[in-house]
Amino acid sequence: MRCEGQLITRVNPPSYTYTTVTHTTTAHSVINNNCDNTSSQTMFRDNWRGCAEWRAEGLPIKSSSSDAAVKLYDAAVTQMFSQEWRAEGLPIKSSSSDAAVKLYDAAVTQLIGWYDDPNMGGLAKTCDDMLRADPHFVLGRSFSLGLELIGTGTTVRLDRDLKKQLEELVETADKNKDKLEDREYKHVKAIERFACGDWGGASDIWEQILVDNPTDLQALKFSHDSLFYLGKSTQIRDSIARVLPVWKQSSLPLKRFSNL
Repeated sequence: MRCEGQLITRVNPPSYTYTTVTHTTTAHSVINNNCDNTSSQTMFRDNWRGCAEWRAEGLPIKSSSSDAAVKLYDAAVTQMFSQEWRAEGLPIKSSSSDAAVKLYDAAVTQLIGWYDDPNMGGLAKTCDDMLRADPHFVLGRSFSLGLELIGTGTTVRLDRDLKKQLEELVETADKNKDKLEDREYKHVKAIERFACGDWGGASDIWEQILVDNPTDLQALKFSHDSLFYLGKSTQIRDSIARVLPVWKQSSLPLKRFSNL
């Protein structure tokens, strides 16, 4: 990776930190009232995962011994498998691991919601688990590295390991470009431009992604952050305005955040 002619500008906004929040839901009330009532099992779908299933996936939940609570939590977090991403017009080709894709969805959810999910161990652990599930997950790696870089706590010139990770990601994406979705490849190129200090160029690439994929929340959030650092408030407004009509007509998860 070469960054000729680019100046990496260091700013001092706060790095990404997240506050744990507690959600009180109808499902929570159902659990409290019926956790000992076996007849309540009829309300569960067959694909909702309980304590054993989460443990088998390497994501044990220790904060509850209630299988009913864990199954309702599984329903509530709205994590999507690969086929669900495909159904929403955002296919993911860079991973065949459903576990990795679910964890990617959980990571994006926490970033957009600006919170740490305690049952997932928080955003940082979710990203670590995602990459352990599939170390070659190009889109997931672009998200994880994007958090590091956009957080502005370090740069590729100060952190050799970070630079190496980015170079390996770029090399992998270039070698497998024909096997990736166009947006997945562009995410990598955008992160590469951001790492080189070309924040405007990175935002341009994310905006290109949004032209064809207006519901790509990674592109929307990272473009927003880049434009924020550049002080381009009008472009931030216009970026949201361009995709908002699509979101308003949809029933996509996280739709409420499209109005931010």
